[in-house]
Amino acid sequence: MRVTRKHTAVGAAIATAVAVAATVVLTQPAQAIVGGEQAAEGQYPFMASLQDGDFHFCGGSVVAPDWVLTAAHCVEDATPSDQDVVVGKTDLDAEGGQRVDVTEIHVHPDYDGTHDAALLKLAESVSVPIIPLADANDDDLEAEGTPLTVAGWGTEFFGSPTTPSHLKRADVEAVADDRCEGMTGNGLAGFDPETEICAEELLADSCQGDSGGPLFHELDGRLVQLGIVSWGVGCAFPGFPGVYAEVNNPSILEFITATITGGTSPSDPTSPEDDEPRGNGNGGNSDNAGGNGNGGNSDRAGDNGNGKGPKE
Repeated sequence: MRVTRKHTAVGAAIATAVAVAATVVLTQPAQAIVGGEQAAEGQYPFMASLQDGDFHFCGGSVVAPDWVLTAAHCVEDATPSDQDVVVGKTDLDAEGGQRVDVTEIHVHPDYDGTHDAALLKLAESVSVPIIPLADANDDDLEAEGTPLTVAGWGTEFFGSPTTPSHLKRADVEAVADDRCEGMTGNGLAGFDPETEICAEELLADSCQGDSGGPLFHELDGRLVQLGIVSWGVGCAFPGFPGVYAEVNNPSILEFITATITGGTSPSDPTSPEDDEPRGNGNGGNSDNAGGNGNGGNSDRAGDNGNGKGPKE
């Protein structure tokens, strides 16, 4: 998952808690995302991989034939040529699938750590199914204990220098807003119950490289997306649920709907005309090592080593 861009470090108390939690978690074997399992071939055909060259740096979900939903923090400083979108693959090293150029980037206009949502306009329609989004009538899916699933190509433990090529999945459960907000780590780190949802499971979580991917629920025999992998304190640290942008928040849902339908979009897109080379904005460089969590800076890792932040 993460280590800050949403907020600065939240103090010695959280740092101590993270250190203790890390001691517990990192001694456990990691199979999956963190603590999950490999997805079956073709199990989640709506999954998208955002890639810089051949380097996977964030996830996404196909929500319309030529639109991919991801996290704002994955693309907030990017231009369309900075990434391609790959769909139709469970194993990113396998043949096949579809690689598509990005022509526009739309970041939620209120993104400031909250409202962590962005849309990528694709150069052509993709031949994979879309995933429907939760709407205003689906608030009950955020109730404590609702079974949810998160999927992605992110690291298998916090601070891992590598990401797997095979898509992973993990079953988690929704955490009620008041309980998540009341937890010391997430509460002090700035959990926003209006625009975010928490989910957890013992030793299971999304992690670095999973940012932008979907959190979803099986509803009436179909999968429905509730959240976008956003941030958290470490990965699968007990007492620190993962935090996801809430897609049925009125502002986020309106942003998605208006942008896709071509209505009055609340954001100005970044288009190829705006495309200029960009620095990483972090004052340092990396070899794109997918979420190194080592306290250094990187163009795509999204981690500043403070123990909390985006799961990029």
